[in-house]
Amino acid sequence: MQKISIAAAVIAATVLSACADMKITPNPMVPDTRIATPVVVNPDVALAEAVREQLRSMGARGVTASVAKGEVTLKGEVETGQDLARVAKAVQGIKGVTAVFPDVNVKR
Repeated sequence: MQKISIAAAVIAATVLSACADMKITPNPMVPDTRIATPVVVNPDVALAEAVREQLRSMGARGVTASVAKGEVTLKGEVETGQDLARVAKAVQGIKGVTAVFPDVNVKR
């Protein structure tokens, strides 16, 4: 009886050690929900929002902006050339802006 117990204990220990060495691989047919897909953010979208916020804070209601590859195109209308220079300088100071193209009408 004692020989059977010792043999059973040796077999159990062998099975347990084999299980500890097993590597569990994910089933390729079942999506792994633990791995999050990275969110790709277009830097121009964030930059355009920063430019629009700057224009709103300056009260430049007659000016709109579009952004492509860091380049900002301003469109619309301002009262004076000084207003245009102030807006363009403020937009140029935003991190990520590489160029400013003012396509803005000056009233006077």
